[in-house]
Amino acid sequence: MSPIPVLFCIDSIAPGGTELQVVGLVNGLDRSLFTPHLCTIRPSEELLKQVDCPVFEMDVPKLFSRNGLKSLNMLVRYIKENNIQVVQTFFQDSTLLGLFAAKKAGVKARIISIRDMGFWRTPMTSMLMKIATGKANGFLSNSEAAALEFKNSFQVKNNIKVINNGLDTKGWGFNEPADVEPSVVLVGNLNRHVKRADIFLDAAAILSPRYPSVKWYLVGDGELKEQYRQQAVKAGIADKVIFTGRVDDVANYLYKCAIGVICSDSEGSSNALLEYMLSGCAVVATATGGTVEVIENEVNGLLVPPSSPSALAAGIGRLLSTTNVRVSMAAEARRFVEREFNWEKCIISHQDYYTEMLRK
Repeated sequence: MSPIPVLFCIDSIAPGGTELQVVGLVNGLDRSLFTPHLCTIRPSEELLKQVDCPVFEMDVPKLFSRNGLKSLNMLVRYIKENNIQVVQTFFQDSTLLGLFAAKKAGVKARIISIRDMGFWRTPMTSMLMKIATGKANGFLSNSEAAALEFKNSFQVKNNIKVINNGLDTKGWGFNEPADVEPSVVLVGNLNRHVKRADIFLDAAAILSPRYPSVKWYLVGDGELKEQYRQQAVKAGIADKVIFTGRVDDVANYLYKCAIGVICSDSEGSSNALLEYMLSGCAVVATATGGTVEVIENEVNGLLVPPSSPSALAAGIGRLLSTTNVRVSMAAEARRFVEREFNWEKCIISHQDYYTEMLRK
């Protein structure tokens, strides 16, 4: 039996959690069973070079335009020429273009990937996603919370299959938290207020007088960075906060830190959270979305209410002051991620789902 051609359709391959998941999934598929293809509807960055499959790179600034219609027909032609049997889409624009093309080309399995809690939606984007949902016959999510939110928002009658994110668990070293200087890190995109780096800085301001030697790392880049720099200056903690900007070797910063923070108002399933847990950072996270499916409070991390600097500071302060708790939670966190979020398990689950969809 010949390998089944699968097309992954995404806006672009740029630094980001979903993009890294797509790269890992493409590269990890069993080539005796599946032949992966990748379609990007906008130009990508250097990360595209890591993808080991044929790439159909497009340039579609606006879907609803003459260029958008032309691109739709080009994608239909590509699907037919390569006998694509499964199309899986990520993000709204690529989902609209990819599923319309897949439906028009007669693709058997048309799958939407649901990876967040829809914090970005507007009435217009919700209407468009409702239209796209009608073109799909398969639904995948990386958390139960995101799946439920999507099912309720768009009255999806199909079952939504939940498959955990995949990570190279064997490739991550583990620093014993007792041996690490107790610094604190937040890894996140600084383009979106929903990540709440402002609360991270508020917590730093609360704790700095008590822990003057602690460094606070903000790993990431974006248009809000200067706003956060000014916040640190006004709070008198500019000398305590390190803005790293965008870095390729995130692990290098995680190994410097004893505590990793997720303080988002909304999360589907956070890759940064899993990377903290693998590297030996004890976790303090807001109890939102899929995070509560990963963190068992007081066992492999601490959960705190969202939008509360004082609660976040209390959680971080507890881990700074109690090394034994920090060490115990970090060790349990590593075991949990190794068991539940390894790439082998993620890829096999995807392959089984594709096979099941085609059998139906």
